Amino acid sequence: MMPKTKQAFLIIALFFSFVNSKAQSSNALDAKLGYYNFTLGDSYKKWSSQLQLFLDGNTQKSYIYKNGELPNLYGNDVKRVLLTFVDQKLTLITIELSAWDAPQEGRYSDLKKSLDKLTELLNSYKILYGNPTENQTDIKTGKVAIYWEGKFKYLLLKLTYLGVTKGSRITIDFGNKIIMSKSLNNY
Repeated sequence: MMPKTKQAFLIIALFFSFVNSKAQSSNALDAKLGYYNFTLGDSYKKWSSQLQLFLDGNTQKSYIYKNGELPNLYGNDVKRVLLTFVDQKLTLITIELSAWDAPQEGRYSDLKKSLDKLTELLNSYKILYGNPTENQTDIKTGKVAIYWEGKFKYLLLKLTYLGVTKGSRITIDFGNKIIMSKSLNNY
């Protein structure tokens, strides 16, 4: 018998295998500017007083936004937002959602809740941007990645299962496809 964790990921992998993996680029995705008050292309100077350094790369730096509460995302609380700048321009917005399956005292995390939330987010993004361009599920590591690609921008919805005592983490990356693909070699 397969462990419940592997069974759940196998089920989600089968579900996502039915999703069209070669969708056309999305004009709606390219038309999206950002999240909250963050707009791709913003200068570092605009946000510098509200940021704390998270990662320092060669030409790319990531910061945690530290100024106030953030609006929820499709009914989910936002834990934090990371802003990545390449050559002083905002090129990636990473939204980390608060855990809803965190283990309670004496109980383990509930992977099914995470998968249900991921499916809700998937359906919300499918309404906006159509079927994902690509998706990957890795049962061994407990990761699910769903990707939408426009001509200039991309959206990446990720679930990472951290274990029964830690729960899961869901992040959403919204970025400038062209700049981020060039800068990853320098990170």
